[in-house]
Amino acid sequence: TWAELVLKFNPTSTNTGPNRLFFIHCLQNLPHIPFSKTEGKFVMRCTMAESKKETMRVEGNGTLEVTIAQFWSSLGSTDVEAEVYFFGVVPETSSLFLSTVSPVATTHVQSGPGPVLVKPSGALKTCRSTVRPASSAIRPGGERDLYMDQKRVYELILDYNFKAEEDGNLTLQAWLLNDRLYESIFESQLLQVYDSNKKLVAAMDAWPTPTKFKKGDYVARLQVRHDDVALLERLKHLPLGIDKPLAREIPVKAYGSYSQALTGGADFVQSQPGGVRTALFFAVPFDEKVDAKPGDVLLGTVSYGEPVPKAAGKHSRGGFTVQ
Repeated sequence: TWAELVLKFNPTSTNTGPNRLFFIHCLQNLPHIPFSKTEGKFVMRCTMAESKKETMRVEGNGTLEVTIAQFWSSLGSTDVEAEVYFFGVVPETSSLFLSTVSPVATTHVQSGPGPVLVKPSGALKTCRSTVRPASSAIRPGGERDLYMDQKRVYELILDYNFKAEEDGNLTLQAWLLNDRLYESIFESQLLQVYDSNKKLVAAMDAWPTPTKFKKGDYVARLQVRHDDVALLERLKHLPLGIDKPLAREIPVKAYGSYSQALTGGADFVQSQPGGVRTALFFAVPFDEKVDAKPGDVLLGTVSYGEPVPKAAGKHSRGGFTVQ
């Protein structure tokens, strides 16, 4: 589901200067999702008597707040008309799952509230592997880790061994702890990576980003802190995820019937009015070769209509996925 914000700038007698600079902030209040993942920020530089359009992802059945502000250096008043149009192609499930046992995934989508172009597309982009801790230890903190009521903070140290098969970017992440900072039940987390010479080569926190590694062996050390030892004990076998971008994205195509998905028929494209329910069948080429090991998972994204709203970087709340 997405929203199109259209601003129309009209000339007035008080206009001074050739153009105007506006800042637009859009926000949805969604349960258990931080504002950083539900907001859209745009900058528009407009001359008089013209229209500008921006698109952002939204969720159905939620209020959207739109704030428009003229920049301080744009002198004079401006007559602005704002219009918001809502479109959507909503699937019955947010994730698709493909496997050698079930090479075709079926889902139903519903368009609304207005007419929309249903044009599904997807791609597998990432290979994810997991490793278990090679060692774990819980120990008390130092003198500075003692509260006024004499409550002590403890730290859990988990060591993971992994190997970079070639030079390239890897993203290391502890999924259970990701994307949480002030609202996290644990006091803090820190992930440090050391090479075979015990040199620190990378460090990351709740929002891991891709890091370039050279070919070789590495040790990732995760530190989690809390004053309750029992909670730390629950994390002693926490797996670590290692994401590697695929050298070539694998297309995931959509078809209008199960038979077309098996035979590789024409891609599904259809314009339809709001409120129409449609069945889609997703599949990847059966002869596709992938450089992955047993236990690895291929991850990607799926979109169902056009346009496709842009993601919001590390603060993106995701979208529709396929694996």
